[in-house]
Amino acid sequence: MSICSKILSPGLILFSIASCGAAAQVRFLDAVPLAGAKSPNAALAADLNGDGKPDLVVLDNSASSVNVLLNRGAAKFSISRHSVPYGPATAKVADFNHDGIPDIAVTDSKGVSILLGMPNGKFSRAQTYPATPPNQLTTPFPKWPRRR
Repeated sequence: MSICSKILSPGLILFSIASCGAAAQVRFLDAVPLAGAKSPNAALAADLNGDGKPDLVVLDNSASSVNVLLNRGAAKFSISRHSVPYGPATAKVADFNHDGIPDIAVTDSKGVSILLGMPNGKFSRAQTYPATPPNQLTTPFPKWPRRR
């Protein structure tokens, strides 16, 4: 079975399933700009407060923040900003502490920050863990033999 698509007009795509000849039209509404971050560099969708609606996590590299946009329906979101020490690069939502509430892990060039979820889509302050153990000695560059 293969799925084919054809753009009929802006915002209207025709999908068809080749093996059964069925077709469906999907219409997309115009984009709605969200004020989630000044300089967003990554985003993901997940249900963060258990209401069945997809919420957004938007990373803002320039502000070193994780922006949580809770979906209130009808393209309306409530926004909360959470500071992290360095510019965030990637994020993952999972229940890291096994309490049944989604948490957010954010990576950056120096380690990972965890924002533990609380009821109603709220999050704790970021707890940051370095990528290398503290007080670890760094190995200097090896001294290569000189060529003669």
